[in-house]
Amino acid sequence: MFNPMFKFARVCLIAFSVNILSLCSVSYAFEAVASIEANAQKFVDLFAQKKIDSASQLMDKHLKEALPSHVLQSLWESLEQDNGAFVSFSAARQLSKLSSHSGVVIPAKFKNDEVDFVVSVDDDGKISNLVVRPHPDFIDPIYGKKDTFLEIPLDVVSGKFSLGATLCLPQGKGPFPAVVLVHASGPHDRDQTIGSIKVFRDIAWGLASNGVAVLRYEKRSRQYPKERLATVNDETVDDAVAAVRTLLHRPDVDHEKVYVLGHSLGAVMIPRIAQRTPEAAGFIISSAPSQSLEDTILSQIELIEKASGISDVSKTIESARMEVKQVKQLSEDPALLIGAPLLGLERTWWSDIKKYDALESAKKISQPVLVMHGEKDYQVSLKDVDAWKAAVTDRPNFKHKTYPKLGHVFTVAGENPGPADYLAPLNVSDEVISDLSVWIKTAAK
Repeated sequence: MFNPMFKFARVCLIAFSVNILSLCSVSYAFEAVASIEANAQKFVDLFAQKKIDSASQLMDKHLKEALPSHVLQSLWESLEQDNGAFVSFSAARQLSKLSSHSGVVIPAKFKNDEVDFVVSVDDDGKISNLVVRPHPDFIDPIYGKKDTFLEIPLDVVSGKFSLGATLCLPQGKGPFPAVVLVHASGPHDRDQTIGSIKVFRDIAWGLASNGVAVLRYEKRSRQYPKERLATVNDETVDDAVAAVRTLLHRPDVDHEKVYVLGHSLGAVMIPRIAQRTPEAAGFIISSAPSQSLEDTILSQIELIEKASGISDVSKTIESARMEVKQVKQLSEDPALLIGAPLLGLERTWWSDIKKYDALESAKKISQPVLVMHGEKDYQVSLKDVDAWKAAVTDRPNFKHKTYPKLGHVFTVAGENPGPADYLAPLNVSDEVISDLSVWIKTAAK
C-alpha cells in the first residue's frame, strides 16, 4: 500500500502533465517483467523513430481514442522543440503493478534536457497509457555535511539473500548510536527514492551529520524481483531484523543504542520487528496508517482515478472494489489462498497481514517509541493519526509528534497536497532530522 509508484489511468495525460504517485498497492508477479519492458521499449523506439502508425498499433483501444496518431505525432514534435533533438534512451525500469497495468519508466536524453517516458502495459501486452514527465532532479540537503561522515558499502545478509547496503558512519571516535531504515512497500532502492525525493538518503545524511550512524539497504523486491513474497515477513520484517543484526556485529556501533525507523508499511510492521529484536533500544513509527490495508489501497485508487480526470467509476475502480471484497472474504481455507494475486499481492500475504493488528501489537513494545506523522499527508488521514494517538495514549514509553506543514515523506506539502508534491526536488524537513537526532540520543536515558 505505501509504495511510491506511478499509477497509470487508461486516459492518456499530455506531455509534462503530472501523473499520480501511489504509495499503496504492490505487485510481485514479476514473471513477465522482461516482456513488459520489451513492449514498452518497442513502443518508445517506434515513437522516437517517428513511426507513429506502428507505435499506435501497440496501444489499446482506449489509448488510441485518447491519443490518435496526429496527437501522438504532435507530442513528439513538441518534445524536440522544447528539448532539442532526441539522442538516446537509457535502460528501462519497471515500476510496481496496480490492477491490470504495469508501469515502465524509460529515461530519454535529448540535446538540451532529459525526460522520462512512463509507459503503462496491460496484461495483454498493449500500451494503455503514456506519460512524459521531467527527469527527476535531486538536491542535497543543506543539513547533510558530507565532511562529517563516511558512506561505507556493505551487505545485509538475510537468509539466502544478500542485500546491497550503505552504512552512513559519522567521522570521529565511536561507537555511535545507530538506526536501521525500513522501507515502505514496493521495490525500493536503499535511498527510498520517490519521484525527485531521496527520503532515506536525506535521513541518513542528516543523522550522520549529527553523530548517528544509519544503515539503509536495497529492498528484497528490488534486488531480487523474481522472488515470491508470500508474507509480510518476506517483504519487510525478515530483512529489517537482519539489518539490526548487521549493526550489532559492528564494533563502531553502540550495541546498546540501535534503533529501527519504519516508514509507511515499514512503520506498520514495527511491532512485529520489535518482537523479533528485543535488543533494539527503541523504534520510530513514521507515516503509519491505522485502517485495513485493503481499504487504504481502495481509497488511494479512487483518489488516483479522480485526480487523473476520470469522473465515472472506471474499470480500475470496479476491479479494485471486487478484489477488496475478495480480500475481506479470505479465510484460512487453504483452497482460497490459491489463485491470482489480489490488489497485486499474494493471497498468502493478505492472510498474513489480516492476522496482524499493528495498534494492539504496538502496546506490547516496552522500549521507547517515537510516532511521527505529517498533518498534510494525503495518503494517511488524520483519522489514522488520531487512532495511533488513542492506541498508545496511556503508554509512557510512546511519544507522538505531528508536523502541520509536512506530507507523507516529511517534505513540505503543497497548498493542496497530492502526488505532484513528489515531483519537485525537495528534502526531508530539517525539523524532522533535528527531532530524530535529539530523540535517538536521549530516548534511552
